[in-house]
Amino acid sequence: MGKQPRQRPISCKFCRLRKLRCSRQFPCTNCTSRGVPCQASDEVPTRSTHPDTSSSVNGTHGDSLATLSAPEVLARLNRLEALVESHSRELGRKKKAYPRLGPLSPQSPVPSHLQGLMDDALSFSPIGRQSKQGPSSLTDVLVLRACPIRNFPAHPASEDMPNSLLPDGVVRTKRHIWLPSRSEALPIADIMTSHHGYYPKIIHVPSLPGIFSDLYDALEQGNRPNLGTAALLLSICALVTCTCLHTADAARLFSSNRGYTSRSEFWLKPALHIVEHLKTIGEVSLESLQALCLCYCALTNIHGVTQTTRLMTNDAIGIGRELGLHRIDYRQNAVDPSAGYQLTVKAEIGRRVWWFLAMLDWTLSQYSGPLEGVISIHPSHMAVRKPLNINDEDIIEGQPVFEKPPNQLTTTSYLLQRIRFAETFLEPLNSGWSTLATGDTMDYSSILEMDQKIQDFIRELPPFFSINSKEIRVIPNSMPASHANLECHAMTMVAHRHRCKIHLPFLMQSLSEPTYAPSREACLESARIIMQARNKLNQENTAPQHTLERSAYLAAIVLVLETCLDGKADHDPIRDEEMQDAWDILRDGQPQSPVVSKLLGLASETLKKNLKSHPTLNSLEQFSAAGTPDLGGAGHGPLETPGYSHQGNMTMDPLNHPSAESEIAYIEQQWQALEGGTELEAMDWDRFLSGIDIAPFL
Repeated sequence: MGKQPRQRPISCKFCRLRKLRCSRQFPCTNCTSRGVPCQASDEVPTRSTHPDTSSSVNGTHGDSLATLSAPEVLARLNRLEALVESHSRELGRKKKAYPRLGPLSPQSPVPSHLQGLMDDALSFSPIGRQSKQGPSSLTDVLVLRACPIRNFPAHPASEDMPNSLLPDGVVRTKRHIWLPSRSEALPIADIMTSHHGYYPKIIHVPSLPGIFSDLYDALEQGNRPNLGTAALLLSICALVTCTCLHTADAARLFSSNRGYTSRSEFWLKPALHIVEHLKTIGEVSLESLQALCLCYCALTNIHGVTQTTRLMTNDAIGIGRELGLHRIDYRQNAVDPSAGYQLTVKAEIGRRVWWFLAMLDWTLSQYSGPLEGVISIHPSHMAVRKPLNINDEDIIEGQPVFEKPPNQLTTTSYLLQRIRFAETFLEPLNSGWSTLATGDTMDYSSILEMDQKIQDFIRELPPFFSINSKEIRVIPNSMPASHANLECHAMTMVAHRHRCKIHLPFLMQSLSEPTYAPSREACLESARIIMQARNKLNQENTAPQHTLERSAYLAAIVLVLETCLDGKADHDPIRDEEMQDAWDILRDGQPQSPVVSKLLGLASETLKKNLKSHPTLNSLEQFSAAGTPDLGGAGHGPLETPGYSHQGNMTMDPLNHPSAESEIAYIEQQWQALEGGTELEAMDWDRFLSGIDIAPFL
């Protein structure tokens, strides 16, 4: 048998050169994936997508195109077009589609088997992150001790630890922090929840016995206690001493031989020490954030909005982001409210805390100061649904919770309404309207639009938050009736106070410019409603609230200015009674704030300058004979509290802050200028009243 002729290689040239396994169908997969011509032999390159493309083009017997008739050429062209079309469809089917990365749609539930894979993948994500632990050498060593309050030392001891010298030569200090005894912790919390209706509902009250028990168990067993819980307990003590000390239970618990334990600053100092310690070592927790929020409320209840409280707000927002509160509901499946929400206590309280911070941030943007017209929390930068309208006792770990309708009063109703009110400030800020604009540069139509938004909010309030509503309130068993009444009047005063504030720059101009007459009417109407709410609280013997009095300061000033604008000294019993109430508010507020003391003096000079005779001037002369307000300061002395924030020379005394000093100096300047004939229209009333700005959360 003769020698067989060499067979044609079955692999293409490229695969033979690269020693790859050829698919033997030309063009092969290797050439196709690399985008190179697939040659079945050294002479004939093949680019077709089908094995018989070459033969179909050149003819089955190698016939040239010149010998083909026109119908045959058209037939071959049709076959080529069909091959190209089929090749395009095949590539389209093989092409992989990569979806855009982004949050999962809540309307598309993730299958259970994929959810498990996602959880496994996400569990590896913290591995590559940097540690949150901070250098412990930058902080003191905190030693927690517990004993009855009456045995507290006036100045907790602190000592250097020479045996703890670090390689860099830093000496650490041991600082002793005293806590109330176990038997006193829960009664203190009960005082806050039963007598103080203004505490922010960012605490799950039914959980307090458990976390306090764990704290004292750790202390008694010599284990490391939860510092966040300790800070929370101390902040509750601070809030109780500044708001509930008039009650018999609080007076009995916080009594001591020298009386220092009854001062809120005594409790604020260690609470803020612990929070700063946890921030430095990177161990902040939800409890430490709650403690910082309560410390904020205690300070603003006493001194209003100051540089210290603004810095505390910024720190609290930063801690909230570190804890992930701004994205609690990110990548969560949709939940049908009719089936009930499966809640965890920590997640729901986290939502309350974050929305509380958002409400503070948006409200502070409306206050005179560095944060005016500026917000730190934007709605598009968070994935947190609003808290549910439920009571604390409705939240049971792992159990379905059914949200109550908006017209049903719960422990979170006030917080939800404050959030809704703060949201009215967002649209003007996003549209470019800034509160930094002055009366000369501000578009007055923007003021009227904002006024309409506030009136709409007041009109849409639930009946249980309307002071004129005749509807009987259905109060939850866990909420004392005094709390519901207090929140009702507070909501009214908050809304009308802000209405007064936005119209105040145009109040004095309304005398010479009729265009601004609506501002005068709005200021006077809201001021009278604020006074009405305050008088109702006094008639019902509701516990005094410094923050409510601060809201009344603005109403009092508006009534004084209105009397000066009216220019009449005639006896009007209603107007005389309004003026007397306004004067009593300012006079009684002197011990609470030195700014109010100076404000009273300026109001006196304003009234004397613009009205030579008025019934109120008689009582003013009697008051002046008893003692003229001291321009050097009045009220509380400097608070013996530690520095807060990152500046060591910063104390929590608002009078030591440059911002507070500038406001007091401005009031003194205006006082002296009035004697020289300064007109009321020329005063910057918005800045003038910034010294008595109340806490954003009453």
